[in-house]
Amino acid sequence: MGTAIQYSDDLVTIIRWVARIIALLFAVVILIFVTGGRIDLTNMTGLEIATQAAFLVIWLGLIAGWRWDAVGGTLITGGTVLFLALDYLATGSILRFWVFLLFLIPGLLFMCCWWQTRHSTPQ
Repeated sequence: MGTAIQYSDDLVTIIRWVARIIALLFAVVILIFVTGGRIDLTNMTGLEIATQAAFLVIWLGLIAGWRWDAVGGTLITGGTVLFLALDYLATGSILRFWVFLLFLIPGLLFMCCWWQTRHSTPQ
């Protein structure tokens, strides 16, 4: 019985580090993308500003996930869904930016880790 719990703890640790590494890579790519371009909020519509805010929520989740699984996973997943919904409202096209679905990977992995550690019982 003790080895099953230890295996579960090891698996959660591996999943958490995979999520952290993916989140770090995505956060760095976003930083490079944002610093390389010029964002001028004065020339944006309200919907475009809301989309940028959803993108910021995703980035904050990628960072927060390093410390808090539930917070990071929720921000990433919620921000991604919000971004895609706002993009659909703006363009009428579903998954025009399908690559943003990749953000769900660390988001769901962080949430999986939170779920597993939340329901684990210490012996």
